[in-house]
Amino acid sequence: MALPNILRGLSIAVVLVGNSSEVALAGAREKEDFLHMAPNVEVLTMNETDPKSIIKSICDLMTEHWLQGVVFGDDTDQEAIAQILDFISAQTHIPILGVRGGSSMIMAAKVGVSPFSVSK
Repeated sequence: MALPNILRGLSIAVVLVGNSSEVALAGAREKEDFLHMAPNVEVLTMNETDPKSIIKSICDLMTEHWLQGVVFGDDTDQEAIAQILDFISAQTHIPILGVRGGSSMIMAAKVGVSPFSVSK
């Protein structure tokens, strides 16, 4: 009998994007390299940095695996990647940690008035 997903432990995806030597070296890593760790780690490396490819790849990962978090690193300076990851995280309620490149850029604070706020 299979355990319910909640009892299977922590499941994390590691996504590395780009074609720099750091990403290429990390691409030599396999899922089995992380088996000594308690969490289940899904590793994805990709060269495409366009929004469609990033969104599709992360959403496919989230569909195929029961993830509780994503660690994302890239070798670009595109702030748009941080915005894409923020959008995906907000929609899925899965935390995404940008650790390098455009994904780790600090975005401007979200300030705005909710259409549901009531003025007095």
